[in-house]
Amino acid sequence: MKKNNIRFLIIEDDEMIRIIHKDFLEELFPDCKIFEAENAAQGICLYFECRPHLILLDMMMPLMGGETFLDILEEGHRTKILKEKPKIVVVTAIKDVKELMTIGKRFAVEAVISKPLVQNQLKALLEDWIA
Repeated sequence: MKKNNIRFLIIEDDEMIRIIHKDFLEELFPDCKIFEAENAAQGICLYFECRPHLILLDMMMPLMGGETFLDILEEGHRTKILKEKPKIVVVTAIKDVKELMTIGKRFAVEAVISKPLVQNQLKALLEDWIA
């Protein structure tokens, strides 16, 4: 995957956190395309529209949360509606260790990072994935 062709999808209900994520990604990858959703329902629509390479996903959001988003993607992959498997980084305020471990084993979840986001953690992950 080339740095200038990469597509990101940020699914986060907190507008300020979306802005922080977006600014950070644009600084690392100036030519990337970034799509934003304020809940998982919008995120699903944008996922099918823009086919992002990497998704930053919050788990706790109104209307539809990250769990449901993961359920839908997993079902789409299982039924062969989705051909490619995205990389998902869950960025969450969940503190329960068992719950975090369960999330980390979900379909397409590559990493779970606790809020507040430590940008160095995300930067290290992205540099490993994107050449």
